[in-house]
Amino acid sequence: MIELIQIKKLDSNFELSTVFINPNHIIYLSEERIYKSYLREGKMNLGLHKETVFTKVKINEGNKTTELIVVGEPNAVQAKMFNTKAKMLLRD
Repeated sequence: MIELIQIKKLDSNFELSTVFINPNHIIYLSEERIYKSYLREGKMNLGLHKETVFTKVKINEGNKTTELIVVGEPNAVQAKMFNTKAKMLLRD
């Protein structure tokens, strides 16, 4: 499992929460530019740096898929995925 910080938009408010995701269930990662625009326009009062990048994570849940928006660049999320797998191999 990898730990990520999810950002949710509730009406006109935003909130952050911690999520744990099985990296084997991730279908794709892509940069989420809409949330970056919200941040630059001052619509988020979360104390994030104006240059923060967000990633859309699509997860396979068997018979359906779910999309999450997380804080960080797609490359950083991908690095977490591979670092977790490497640690798992060392334990086996």
